[in-house]
Amino acid sequence: MENRKEIISNFYAQHGEDGRTERSRHGQLEYRTTMTYIHRYATKRSKILEIGAGTGRYSIALAKEGMDVTAVELVESNLAVLRENSKGMERIRSFQGDATDLSRFPDNSFDVTLSLGPMYHLYEADEVNRAIDEAIRVTKPRGVILFAFISVFAIMYANYFYGNWSEGQTENFTEDHRVRHFKEQVFTGYDVTEFEDLFRGKPVEWITTAGVDGMLEPIEKRPDFSMTDKEFQALAEWYLAFSEKRELLGHTNHLLYICRKQAIHTMNLTPAAFSKIKNGTKTIELRLYDEKRKKIRPGDRIVFTETESGEQLEVRVLELSVFDSFAALYAALPLAACGYAEEELDRASPEDMDLYYSKEQQRKYGAVGIRIALP
Repeated sequence: MENRKEIISNFYAQHGEDGRTERSRHGQLEYRTTMTYIHRYATKRSKILEIGAGTGRYSIALAKEGMDVTAVELVESNLAVLRENSKGMERIRSFQGDATDLSRFPDNSFDVTLSLGPMYHLYEADEVNRAIDEAIRVTKPRGVILFAFISVFAIMYANYFYGNWSEGQTENFTEDHRVRHFKEQVFTGYDVTEFEDLFRGKPVEWITTAGVDGMLEPIEKRPDFSMTDKEFQALAEWYLAFSEKRELLGHTNHLLYICRKQAIHTMNLTPAAFSKIKNGTKTIELRLYDEKRKKIRPGDRIVFTETESGEQLEVRVLELSVFDSFAALYAALPLAACGYAEEELDRASPEDMDLYYSKEQQRKYGAVGIRIALP
């Protein structure tokens, strides 16, 4: 029985990937919309990783713009075309590799990571999760990751209205209408919320889910389809205005799940403070606004360690309120949310922080209230 790499390699040997996004209007729309989203998060100074780079359509274009691009491609024939097309270019490096194993790259290496093909061809849950985890691992904290995936419903609309509906339904759905994933599909599709749920518990913050080519692929198969360059320009601009509308996503063939890697910070807590955060009664953590705390941003995560037991608790950062002093902080923030019990509120004082920080430290750095929430 063929393994995943063999099945994918055989497919691309028969169906050339080079020029795919140029030969058709739906391919042109996919490329144009995807590049628009990439440019929202990447600059000429960005270090880019493209996983599943194919023959280099995106990697080469971004390298020509001056970005530092690393391209990884599983299929050797695609990689050979990529290397030929990028010959002599200094700002692009290419490697043969699998999305599930990016061990050649250190943690936190890239500003923007593009996974614009691997999720089409991963079927086992453990491989899907490894590919997601590896893309997150090699991305810098607060870096952006774009994962492309295919709608299972668009697969049905585009391919199974030709006297073969039953075949498509059997291949893509179980008898009770759950989505199927297995390697002989070659291309596997997702329900949009099913794909989004893959990221639950991952150290990322969802930015958006967007379609990139709408229903253009099945429409373009009509014998009376016609579109001038001027009309395509109008379509592309119109489509971008609606590409994130939830009610349209399931009909779209190719989609992007875009997220930001969360920065993770570590702090110690006394048993009493740890318990209050754990049970939800303390939702604001008070700290000196020193160099360590100045690195924290909304959307980051904090891992608290209880100083006696070593138990750990992870929270999300919602907001930071910065003050010149703890006196100003105590006057502005709700002290019950800062960990004071109701019977302690009358005697709560900024001087309570003297137990943790010297007066000199407080004058030098000021104070911050970090509003947090359990995941």
